[in-house]
Amino acid sequence: MEKRGKAIRILAVALGLCAATAFFFSLKLLLNKASGPQVPRVPAGTPYGGTARAEEEESSRPTEGLSSSSTEESGHVEEGIAAVKNEEFRVVEKLIRDFPGNENPLIIMGEMFRSRGDAVEATKYYERALKINPRRPEAHVALSEFCIKEANFAEAITHWRKVLEVQPQAQLMNGYIGEALLMLNKPAEAIEALEKEVQVTPYSSRSYCLIGQAYQQLEEYDKARENYEASVKINPENSDAYYGLMTVCTKLGDRDKAKEYSESFRRVKAEAREELKADKVKYDDIFETQKRSALTYVRAAQIYRLNGNVQTAEELLNQAARLDPENVACLLELASLYRKNGQQTKALEIHAKIRGMAIEDLIDLLEFGALSVDLQQFEDAEKAFRKAIELAPQSPSGYQKLALLYLTIKKELAEAKGLAEKAVALEETAINYSLLSRACIMNGDGAGALEAIRKALELEPQNREYQRYYDLIRRMN
Repeated sequence: MEKRGKAIRILAVALGLCAATAFFFSLKLLLNKASGPQVPRVPAGTPYGGTARAEEEESSRPTEGLSSSSTEESGHVEEGIAAVKNEEFRVVEKLIRDFPGNENPLIIMGEMFRSRGDAVEATKYYERALKINPRRPEAHVALSEFCIKEANFAEAITHWRKVLEVQPQAQLMNGYIGEALLMLNKPAEAIEALEKEVQVTPYSSRSYCLIGQAYQQLEEYDKARENYEASVKINPENSDAYYGLMTVCTKLGDRDKAKEYSESFRRVKAEAREELKADKVKYDDIFETQKRSALTYVRAAQIYRLNGNVQTAEELLNQAARLDPENVACLLELASLYRKNGQQTKALEIHAKIRGMAIEDLIDLLEFGALSVDLQQFEDAEKAFRKAIELAPQSPSGYQKLALLYLTIKKELAEAKGLAEKAVALEETAINYSLLSRACIMNGDGAGALEAIRKALELEPQNREYQRYYDLIRRMN
C-alpha cells in the first residue's frame, strides 16, 4: 500500500509539471504559429515529467519587482503576494470578458488556479474550455493530474487518450496510461501502452522499468529482468529498476546477481538522498508568485496581439518583464511586437539582452533564431539553430531552420542539403521534402530536387504550391 501511495505521488507531481509545460508550449505554438495543439517533448532517458530540477534551478534566480524593504517583514511579503495574485486575477478576468467564446482565456484562468493549488476552481475553467474545444491537450493533462491525486486512474486514462486522439505521437501519454493501468492491476494492458511509449521515446529508462514491473506482476521473471536491465543501461541511477532486478533475480534463484543489485540499489538511494539534501534551497514565495504571474501576462498579451490590440499586448508584456526580467518568452514576444510595429531600435535592444542570456529551451532557441533572421542578425540565428540541434538532436526543427537560413542567405549550401536530408530522415513530412527539394536545386541536383518534391506532393496532393514547383522542376529536367 505504501509503494502504491508513493507511485501515486510521483505520478501526480510528474503530471503537474507536464501540465504546466504542455500549456506553455502549446500556447506558444498555437498563438504564435496557429498550429495544432502540442504536448511537450522531454529529453530521452528522463522520467516522465522529469523537469523538476530544471524548474527549481530556474526558480532560484533572483528577480526584480518589490523593494528589499518589502521583503524583510513577512507581513509585507504576504501583502505583496496577495497584490500580485489579485492583479493577475483581474487581468485574466478581463481577458475572459474581452474574448467570450474563446477557450484560451479560460485555460489561462484554469492554469492560474492550478498553479495556486486550487483544483476545484481550476477544474471549473478547464471544463468550460473543453466545452468550447474538446481537443485541448493541456486541459486534459491538467484534469488527469487532479484525477490521479484522487486515485481516479480510470478517468485519468480517459483524459490521456483524448490527448492521443489529437497527437498520436505525443510523448508521455502512453507512459502515464501504462503506469495507471499498473495501479489498476492490469499488467498486460499496461505492457501494451508502455511498449507504445517506447516506440515514441526509445531511451526512456522509466518506461522499461515499468514494463519490468508489469512482467513481474505477471510472474514472467525473465522478461521482467530483461526490461529492468534495459532500464539501468539507459539510466544507471534508476533505483526502482535495481530494486526490481534484486527481486526478480531472487525469484530466479540467481543469488549472486540479487546481492549485486541490492548493493547498487542501496548505493543509488543513498546518493539520491544526499542530492536531495544539497538541493534544498529556501525560495522567497514572492519571487515564485511574480514568475507565475509573468507567464500569465505573456499568455494574455499573445491573445490581445493576435486580435489586433497591440497596445494592451505591449502593456502586459512590459508588466511581465518587470515581474520577471529573465523570462525569455516574454522578451521574445516584446521584441517581435516591436519589430512588427517598425520599432527596430527597441527590438534590437531586447534582442541584444536575450543574446546575453543562457537559453536552454528548444522553442525559445527556435524563436530567438527566427527573430534574429527577421532582424538580419544572421550570425546569432546560426548560433541559435546550432544550439537547438545540440539540445534536441532527434528533433527535425533545428535542422530545418538552419538549412532554411543557409538557403536564404546563400551560404554553406552543401551543408544545407545535408541538414535538409537529416530533417527528412527524422520526420518524413511534406514541408521537409519541399525544403530538401529546394536544397537540391541550389546544389545543382535536379534529379534529387524532382524526387523530393514528388514525395512532398504524395504527402500533400492538394498543395498547389508543391504542384507548381513540381511542374517547374520537371520542365527544367
